[in-house]
Amino acid sequence: MVDNGFSNNQREVITIFSEEDFNVLFEGSEMSCKDILSKYFYCNICFNNNANRLVTYSGKIIELKSFENPYLLTKKIINTISNMQYGSEEYENYINTQ
Repeated sequence: MVDNGFSNNQREVITIFSEEDFNVLFEGSEMSCKDILSKYFYCNICFNNNANRLVTYSGKIIELKSFENPYLLTKKIINTISNMQYGSEEYENYINTQ
């Protein structure tokens, strides 16, 4: 976990997909979408919901459109996070391990 000074120490990913769906391997990786979001981007994932959202460290809710599969949703989440202050550092760490 990251000590970022915000009230939330993890991001929340709220998704329509199931946990099983998120076990698909992320392209170019030997890790699942779920594991990459958890390990590198400090996301807690809430499965089987009625929409896709990302809740940031600061509590801001980012609505994510519908995606046809969890891989595309994961790519969007990583892209969104990589444009955030702490997220850009996390993204660099992720890229350096690939």
